[in-house]
Parts: sequence; C-alpha cells; structure tokens
Amino acid sequence: MFCREHVAQLRDFKEELDRRDVAVAAMGTGDLMYAQDFAEDKRVNFPLFVDEAKASYKAVGTRKGSSRNFLKPSLIASAARVTAKGHIQGKLGPAHMVLGATHIIRPDGTVPFAWINDDFDDNADFAVALASLDEQAQ
Repeated sequence: MFCREHVAQLRDFKEELDRRDVAVAAMGTGDLMYAQDFAEDKRVNFPLFVDEAKASYKAVGTRKGSSRNFLKPSLIASAARVTAKGHIQGKLGPAHMVLGATHIIRPDGTVPFAWINDDFDDNADFAVALASLDEQAQ
C-alpha cells in the first residue's frame, strides 16, 4: 500500500515536474502483467518499467524489509493513514519485501536527489526533492 501511495503522489506531482523539465518514470519488481494492472489501478501517467531481476534496486542499494516490521506501531499507524486515503493493499508482487527508493537523475548522470527507504512507509518527500532541484538551479 505504501508504494501505491508513493506512485499516486508522483502522479500528482507530475505536472509540477513537467514544468521543471523533469522526466518521470518508475521501476517495479513485478512482471509485465502485474505492472499493467498496477498502472491501470493507480492511473499511472508516466512510464512504468519492470525490473524482475531487481538489478536497478541492487545498483542504488535498496534494502529488504522484514515481515516483523509490520508489527511496529509506527508502521501500523502509517498503514491506517494510507488506507484512509484509499491506498489499500492490492495483489503483492513477487518482490514485495524490497524497500523503495526515489532518485532524480539528470541527463548528464548527476544525481541531485537520492532517497533510499529505511522501512516500507519511508517514502521520499516530493517537496524536498523539488527543493533540491531549486537549490541546484541557483
């Protein structure tokens, strides 16, 4: 449910990112059919790539979560908040324990913003990501 919320936030920020000439894409660990269902369900308005081998996740150094994390009171509270917003848990992908990451990568390969989740609900704040672009533009 947390990746669903994150993708919805990214979808909602896309117009702002377009104004800044930032191309948006997402990477998933499921197969093509799973990604198509996910994109349709969340009305994804940007490219959604599939990385079944998880090479991109290994390249940026994402972590793997634990089922024990679901018992943490903070995660339970986050799950309630996300569910109240309508981001219910759907079908689990084959690598559902891989934690997420958010990166802004410029065409020259520089990375003005990089975020690697510490837990399932630890998604990057897009306002902070946008601020990093503004700081570097000055």
